[in-house]
Amino acid sequence: MLNLSLSGALIRDVLHDQLPRLPVAPDLVTCGVGANDILYSAPAKLFGDLRTLIGAVPDGTVLLDLPLPAGIWGIVGRASVPYVARINRTIHRAAGARGLPVAEVSAHYLPPWHGKLASDAFHPSQAGYRDWARALLAAIPSAA
Repeated sequence: MLNLSLSGALIRDVLHDQLPRLPVAPDLVTCGVGANDILYSAPAKLFGDLRTLIGAVPDGTVLLDLPLPAGIWGIVGRASVPYVARINRTIHRAAGARGLPVAEVSAHYLPPWHGKLASDAFHPSQAGYRDWARALLAAIPSAA
């Protein structure tokens, strides 16, 4: 097992630093990235990088969509829901074009939020990551 995750990574970090480190024929690759790009990348860059990434991951990779921040972070969370939903549509379309499964974190990581966020109020807590794991496990059979 090789975990190449890095807190704070952007899509371009995955493309340039993590994908080149993958073994030649991995048994399973999961890829969840993009939330940090919302804060640090212009929309055109984010969507371009996302499509490039989805085109570059190994066949059979399970992609994760992003959680919808409805009810998190007050008005900022509510205001960002349409943008995050657009990112998720892009993930689903690009993955679908390649025949890649998508773990629908957006359908599993849902309110009530109490206890699902870590102390930084951004990342999921252990309880929140259980929801993410459920989404991933639901998507893995279609990758087999």
